[in-house]
Amino acid sequence: FSRAKRDLRRIINCNVRKYSKFLTLTFKDEITDISEANRELKKFIQRLNYHYGYKIQYSCVPEIQEERLEKTGVAVWHYHLLLYNVIEKVDVKRLSEIWGMDL
Repeated sequence: FSRAKRDLRRIINCNVRKYSKFLTLTFKDEITDISEANRELKKFIQRLNYHYGYKIQYSCVPEIQEERLEKTGVAVWHYHLLLYNVIEKVDVKRLSEIWGMDL
């Protein structure tokens, strides 16, 4: 695990640029199945690539929403996403529209 963390840190440090963007992607609905969450993430990345007209490079870490788990007992997924090669300033409102859930 610590090796994976170190490797991810190196990837991030080598790729962060002027317009890199960190996002937390949450879902409107309680998605408890990681496979379903991954399908939604994949669709988002496809829409993002279409919107920008090129393939966006990114790192992504899925995580259970701990606070909600403690309050409700339901393990709901969300994502931490770092976009690397965005060549223009990112409009957060537009990203939210592309995601279609919640940012």
